[in-house]
Amino acid sequence: MKIIDDPKYNRDFPETYTWGLIDSRTGSDLGFNLAAATMLRLTLPTDQRYEVPGLRTALNIMASQYNV
Repeated sequence: MKIIDDPKYNRDFPETYTWGLIDSRTGSDLGFNLAAATMLRLTLPTDQRYEVPGLRTALNIMASQYNV
């Protein structure tokens, strides 16, 4: 199953997904590092999260390519 089809995946907030579940070590590390590097879950209030659309686009592209 593609990540993007996983019921736990949220396209609006892809950084909250558990990226360690990806069946590719490279994809898992990349997804986790992209989400964690910006520290969105810890530092940005919800209303400011939309200021980082490039990160979300990258994570959504990854989600459409990798399997869980």
